[in-house]
Amino acid sequence: MTSFEPILLRAKERLGLQTDKAVAKVLGLSEKAFNARKARDAFPSDKLWALAAQHPEWQLDVDYVLTGDSARQQELRRRLAAVGHGRDAALRLPPDATSSQRAEALDMVTRAGNSIVIGGRTTVGR
Repeated sequence: MTSFEPILLRAKERLGLQTDKAVAKVLGLSEKAFNARKARDAFPSDKLWALAAQHPEWQLDVDYVLTGDSARQQELRRRLAAVGHGRDAALRLPPDATSSQRAEALDMVTRAGNSIVIGGRTTVGR
């Protein structure tokens, strides 16, 4: 399956459309132009962004249609990565870490929105 096909399937799903012709129409393309893009494996992402801007009430997640990842999923992955970095920093503290080292690690984890256990007590980040 080309990259065009999964994008087209997600576009149909999100727009509630059944046919390529309907997608072409809503994107403002002729059926011939749409099929030419399909043959070149070049989905008209510019038209999709314009459509989303013209119809904000549709709440079209263009990132999801184009990549298969929603903006929310991307944000969650970014946050999880940040949490992982903070947790790793906190877990690497030696048992004899100074209070300033512990405070710095706690600050990293808190900024990442995580919770950690220090001395048997759970400290919750924001």
